[in-house]
Amino acid sequence: MTRIARTVIESEVYVGLNPCGCGAGTPPGPSAATAPDGRPMLWHDGPCPQCAKPWPAPFGLPLDVPRFGTTWDTFFGGPGPSTLLDPGEWLLVEKQLASGSIPARNADAATITEFRSMITMATAAINETLRFITDPSQYGLVTVDDCWTGRGRAELTARYRGYTWRRRLEAFREGLSGSLMEFGGGLFENVPITGALTLTGPGPGDDASMNRMVATGRRLMR
Repeated sequence: MTRIARTVIESEVYVGLNPCGCGAGTPPGPSAATAPDGRPMLWHDGPCPQCAKPWPAPFGLPLDVPRFGTTWDTFFGGPGPSTLLDPGEWLLVEKQLASGSIPARNADAATITEFRSMITMATAAINETLRFITDPSQYGLVTVDDCWTGRGRAELTARYRGYTWRRRLEAFREGLSGSLMEFGGGLFENVPITGALTLTGPGPGDDASMNRMVATGRRLMR
């Protein structure tokens, strides 16, 4: 799989999760390249600028991508799932971003702005895990089989015993967004993040999907 960023902010999250073994967090300078879809891009690969060892996580950044999207559906990119981070890694990103406490209502503006920024990114990270679920029903699954990194598999296993479903993630995301609304809604770099965060209701495929969910849970917990 060719690792292609969909936004600049996604590439920054990816680099933050994949520093060089020497501790360097700045990737090698880019070279000109072409994305699989023909778009010109910058390809970050080669020796680490600090220790000169091969960079562990090469990736491409197309020249036409925005820094971030201004809607919930596009914040980290879209419409397809990420090729940089797997669904378990997105859960890890959410956990890291949402680990702080909720500020007091009378907190200073800088504290509230920082909180809104972190929870905006955390909410959007849950959206990215949801993108890996292909079953549209509320019981559509994401499992450790969808993760290509040990880190992602470990997070999904530790948090949800190796699998979880659409409606559960949507409910968790609703809690995060509810905290945001108390302070004015999504905001990142002083730009409002807009759009709807929908909840999947009952549908005609729910019974079959629930049976698959139960079977998957039994398999993963053996």
